[in-house]
Order: sequence, then structure tokens, then C-alpha cells
Amino acid sequence: MVLLRISLLFMALIFSGCATTETRVQAEYAPSDDDTFSIEIKNTANATETALTVFESQLSTHDSVLHTGKPNPSRLVTIEFTKYTARNPTERVLAGAMAGSDTVSTFTMVQDAETGEVLGMVNHDTRNSTAVEGINSLLRTHADKVVEYLVPPL
Repeated sequence: MVLLRISLLFMALIFSGCATTETRVQAEYAPSDDDTFSIEIKNTANATETALTVFESQLSTHDSVLHTGKPNPSRLVTIEFTKYTARNPTERVLAGAMAGSDTVSTFTMVQDAETGEVLGMVNHDTRNSTAVEGINSLLRTHADKVVEYLVPPL
């Protein structure tokens, strides 16, 4: 019985926590249907190349709504990684939430491509303390939140 309680407590510690994204809008962006985007990613948080690849890959799944890669984009988007913390996978599985959390923070700025006028600014902070999902899942979720800011769902 004691062993069962210890096992249940251990499992609760491993699987506790959840992935959350905090969004702090500094300047609301009002998209229009004919917006096309050019996206630049800056890595001032020393995120790994693998992390950047996962993030960019997830962004590219939204190319049809972002209209990226078109000549003469109407919007310039800068996404700056300001914080990147990834737990060791072994620690994450063995200690769960007690091993800390994976964290990705970005600052996104949208500018008019012609005038350079700032049209929107937002900070996204995504944190995951679970043992189940790793940093790649967190990066994909984070990229989706950035896209929701640029092109809100209908």
C-alpha cells in the first residue's frame, strides 16, 4: 500500500504542470486580407539551430495564410528570440516539473514594408513544466501563437 502511494506520488510529480503561453500585446496589429509577409528571425537568446529549424518549420505550415515568399511583401515581421531554456530530456522525464521548465520567449514586431511604420508589437512567453511534452512541441505551439497574432483565426 505504501509502495502504491509512493508510485502514485511519483507519477503525479512527473506529469504535473502544463504548457501555457502568456501574450503581452504592446501594440495591437490589425491585419488586412491582402497582407503579405516577409519574416526575419533573430536569435539573441542563443536558441539551438535545431530549435530554430523546428520553429521555422512550424511557421512554414502557415504559409498559405501568411502569404510568405511573395515578391514585394506588404509587412515586415521580425521575431526575436529573447529567452530559450530547454531541459535535458532525461531530467525532464525523471523529475517532471521538479526539473524546472522549458521556456521560449519572443518579441514580434510588424512593420509596414514601404514606410517602416510599426504596426504591431507583441511578446509571447511559452512555458512547459510537463514531463510528457518536450521542447519541440513547445516551439510548435509558440510558433502557432505568433501566427495567431499576425492572422487571427476566423
